[in-house]
Amino acid sequence: MQIKIAKGIGFCFGVEKAVNVTKELLKSGKNVFTDDDIVHNKQVMEELERLGLSYDNGDIYLIRAHGLPKEKIEKIKKEHRVVDLTCNIVYNLFKTVEVYENKGYQVVVYGKITHPEMIALKSYSKNAIITMEPLVIKSDKIFVASQTTMSYKDFENFYNKLKDISIYNEFKVFNSICNITHNREIEVEKLSKEVDLMIVVGGKHSSNTRKLFNIASQHTKAIHIETIDEIKEIPKGVDSVGIISGTSTPKEIVEEIAAGLKKLGGMLQMENNFEKLLDSYLFDNVRKGEIVEAVVLRKGESEIFVDFGWKSEGVVTSDELVKDVKDYKIGEKLSLILLRKNDDEGIAYLSEKIVYSKKLKEILKEKFEKGEKIIGKVNSEIKGGYKVLIENTIQAFLPKSESMIFDGNIPKSPLEFKIIKFEERGKRLNIILSRKAFINEQKEKFFNERKEGDIIEGIVKKIEKFGAFVRIFEGIDGLLPNSEVSYDTSLKVEDVLSEGQSVKLYIKKIDKENRKILLSLKELMPDPWQNVTKKYKVGDIVSGKVKNILSYGFYVNLEPGVDGLVHIDDIFWGRRGKISDIVSVGDIVKVMIKEIDPNNKKMRLSYKEVEGDPWENIEEKYPVGNTITGTVSFILDKGVIVEIERGISGFCPISEISWNYISSVKDVLNEGQKVKAVITELDKENRKMRLSIKRVQENPWKKFKDNHKIGDIVAVKVIKELKSGYVGACENVEIYLPKSHVLKEITLGDELKVKIIQIKEDGEILRITASEKELENEKVIDSLKEEFENERYTTIERKVDNANSIDSGQE
Repeated sequence: MQIKIAKGIGFCFGVEKAVNVTKELLKSGKNVFTDDDIVHNKQVMEELERLGLSYDNGDIYLIRAHGLPKEKIEKIKKEHRVVDLTCNIVYNLFKTVEVYENKGYQVVVYGKITHPEMIALKSYSKNAIITMEPLVIKSDKIFVASQTTMSYKDFENFYNKLKDISIYNEFKVFNSICNITHNREIEVEKLSKEVDLMIVVGGKHSSNTRKLFNIASQHTKAIHIETIDEIKEIPKGVDSVGIISGTSTPKEIVEEIAAGLKKLGGMLQMENNFEKLLDSYLFDNVRKGEIVEAVVLRKGESEIFVDFGWKSEGVVTSDELVKDVKDYKIGEKLSLILLRKNDDEGIAYLSEKIVYSKKLKEILKEKFEKGEKIIGKVNSEIKGGYKVLIENTIQAFLPKSESMIFDGNIPKSPLEFKIIKFEERGKRLNIILSRKAFINEQKEKFFNERKEGDIIEGIVKKIEKFGAFVRIFEGIDGLLPNSEVSYDTSLKVEDVLSEGQSVKLYIKKIDKENRKILLSLKELMPDPWQNVTKKYKVGDIVSGKVKNILSYGFYVNLEPGVDGLVHIDDIFWGRRGKISDIVSVGDIVKVMIKEIDPNNKKMRLSYKEVEGDPWENIEEKYPVGNTITGTVSFILDKGVIVEIERGISGFCPISEISWNYISSVKDVLNEGQKVKAVITELDKENRKMRLSIKRVQENPWKKFKDNHKIGDIVAVKVIKELKSGYVGACENVEIYLPKSHVLKEITLGDELKVKIIQIKEDGEILRITASEKELENEKVIDSLKEEFENERYTTIERKVDNANSIDSGQE
């Protein structure tokens, strides 16, 4: 039976530190106590208890590797001396969540809320949400971290799902999982696929040990034990056994288990003895100043963490890196030099910059000799110029006269330079750069090599009403006019581009002498007019959007870049009206194609052809004598135009508007007014129609004539004053009252009784004159007659009476 021992055995550096410090204190006779397990391993805790570790009271209180809440620590400090054994990785997690909560982030931690590490974390981030299941989080900013002992794969699944279901503007993830724990997960998965039985060694309450057991169980038979005593025999059919331990298990226990397996018939696969095998896992004594090969494990805000073969991760801070932290990739291999390390705390600091500086010096020397460009970042202004940092490693000087920096505005992004001086002074370098030389060289190169038809890429620097200026290179700008944005002429630069945007453009014209460049965006697009005759045919009825309206017609956009004109003659069948009454900008209309001129990119369209000729069956639809309803569309001096429907209108002369006399059409009608009229004439050939509004009603003059004669007395209402008289309304006709025939001053609205003194026929109307005086005179005569008759009767009656008073003889 073969025994395969994983590299991942023994304590992690955090547990190792906690156990070693506790043993040293106990062996020195100190009265040490704590309130829970220092580490989750029964055998280790039993050994510490035998050495004198107490859970009740003592002089020195030990904070276990998982940490404690801040409030509890402060309380203990008031009565006891405290030794903090919190793992550095755990403490780093505590401080990180504290920082991000103070920055306004909602902290979410993937972990078990009852785990000691999570209980302690809550004292650093009061509002932290600790959960094993993704929740819907609604917050402007979300910061996600993990309990240090969790599975990285599980954590990755957790934060990806959380990101999908939550609502936020900013989402940050911090990989706080212990790298040793993560490496053991990878190793147990690999080894369990190679053996018949996987033995996972560690405390039954150890979170990371249980996790290793669960991973192993997915690939082979697995058992979780604390000591060799739990193994009585090897199951039949097991030819190979793998061993791995949790981070709280000492290497001695693994040694005992491996020895026990050998007694049961096992054989170590490797030739080295067991002690050497264990030593291969533990720290290889790298010395300060030694160059090592490392692999990037994860990234922080201002540092990267690497695996360089030590028992813990190494840290490379941003000022020791060649690139920005964000530019490094997980798994990337680097050459580093060890700056310093702390074995007790398990921290090592390394530098990439120092290793790279020698290589970079040779690269810069070669670029100087060949006249090639270099990239650097202007850091600060000094006397006479600026400091430039090349690849975050070597300093160079940039004279102001060579900088192309104006008004002290130092660019934040890296720039390109030429080295105009490279001098080695012992270990020191004197490097002088020029931005101006580089730009001038690039200008000459551009205008010498570029030609019309080339495609370039630039940045939109400024948008004006007429177009945009595009920065092709420092000192080289081109103009993109609105006319070159798109074949759709309604689009302008501001509709498709924004300042600061990167865009590819076509060089339409290049003036090398005057250093001017005309750019085009539409030249990179297919010309829609190239296939217009294949897509459209004369006579086709198509739909389009009204683009703009002019005095002579309107344009219709059929597709981006293809417009057609509907001339005013192709809008109206009859009398021309207002185009805006027919269509509005943005309307979707159907039109018929009349002409296509692809060479000149013109198309003539007809709106009225699609609508159909309304005069086609005009005689059937509107025969003479019919009464129609229409709208007064125009008022003229001699009458009105009445629109009956689109394309059909008729003329009503002023004489046919009213049975009464009118001096102005506007006195009785308004544009837009609905009216009824009788069709009196129809000329289909010339598209003319004559109307009469007054004939909708019976002729009131005829009726008046039938009912009245000269001498009749009628009632009138004064409606108008003329120079020589008044006009009165009576039974829907007008009667003239001369001023010489009225008895007193009259005001409009007065009602009078008058006598008709004259009736003259004038065509279909009557000229009627009436008199108030004649009526009054007639009344006087009648009164005199009545008075005369009354007096005559009285005289006769008196004579009769007198006769009766004398005798008959006398009579």
